Amino acid sequence: MAIKYIVQARENSQRFSKKCFAKINEVYAIDYLINSIKKSKYYEEGNLYFVIPKEDKGLIAHLKKEKIFNDEDRDLWFAFANIGDKNDILVRITADSPLLPTAEIDYNLSKVVSGQYDYASNELTMFGKACEAFRYETLLQFPPENDEDRQHVTIAMRKKCIKKFIPSLMLDYFESEKYINNYVNGVLCE
Repeated sequence: MAIKYIVQARENSQRFSKKCFAKINEVYAIDYLINSIKKSKYYEEGNLYFVIPKEDKGLIAHLKKEKIFNDEDRDLWFAFANIGDKNDILVRITADSPLLPTAEIDYNLSKVVSGQYDYASNELTMFGKACEAFRYETLLQFPPENDEDRQHVTIAMRKKCIKKFIPSLMLDYFESEKYINNYVNGVLCE
């Protein structure tokens, strides 16, 4: 089993061109994120991957020492399926979250590594600091339902996976009450 960190990145966002090269404390946003990932207690050298459009030559050149997969026609699910292998745990991170704390990465990973969950996300409560961890087999079990979902990778998994951890600050489910109380009191929910 390997834990593989997969970063979705691109140079040419419609809202913010070249956002991976925005500076945060004089460090490129993409490098800020890489540094956070490499501090993960689960990180092992060689298990960091990037899914980048092949036309993003500047970003590809900047990441020349990293493992890069090119997404074909924004089919990121296909790229994830080709990066992962049986028994792997994958971590999906987007370059839109350069301030993702290592503690958030490890917290989501711990939920899947423990075997308690097949999918864990902080996406609903940590806007701008989102990451997801899931088993490779779960990715294959819940493929995209349509072409639009292929670029978001995990939509079908979030909808259909039974053993999932998706904390929410919406009081929609019985378990949300516990999570909201813990959140208000500064405690991570178990």
